[in-house]
Amino acid sequence: MTRYKNEANRLYGVLEKQLKASEWLACDEYTIADMATMPWLRAPERQGVNIDEFPHVKRWRDRHRGAPGGEEGRWKCSPIAGARRRASTRSRRRCSSARSNMLDDKVAWITGGGSGIGLAAAVELAKAGAKVVISGRSEATLKAALKTVKAEALACDVGGQGAGGEGRRRDP
Repeated sequence: MTRYKNEANRLYGVLEKQLKASEWLACDEYTIADMATMPWLRAPERQGVNIDEFPHVKRWRDRHRGAPGGEEGRWKCSPIAGARRRASTRSRRRCSSARSNMLDDKVAWITGGGSGIGLAAAVELAKAGAKVVISGRSEATLKAALKTVKAEALACDVGGQGAGGEGRRRDP
């Protein structure tokens, strides 16, 4: 348990450093990065973390609860989904254009990158300068995604057939 507690505290420290420099995780606006991270930070006491030792993370958590898709969206669908989509498009534009080369010389591998959130993430990472690799089970979905994002694609089924879960690779 000590190993996991230490790792959780280390990760909270990484977030603390980022949130000391920026109001939100990815940039100065609320983005999918904030939405995706919040569930991991709901119960720091269960992770052996004293949230009071991370004041910027604590402030971010409190502010997150009032944001679109924050705490109030956890249990019910939002009636203003279209409004949230328009806001996230503005956010995306600002974040991407402000940091268009922040991921130069980096590689991002997106599993499930052929559609949905995975494809949206791949597009944003490519705009930020990353070399993107998308993977998924469907060759057709990956081929269609390559029309949207500059990336390499790897069709694979990590479920595999063997007892060890070894996957099968197919080039789209």
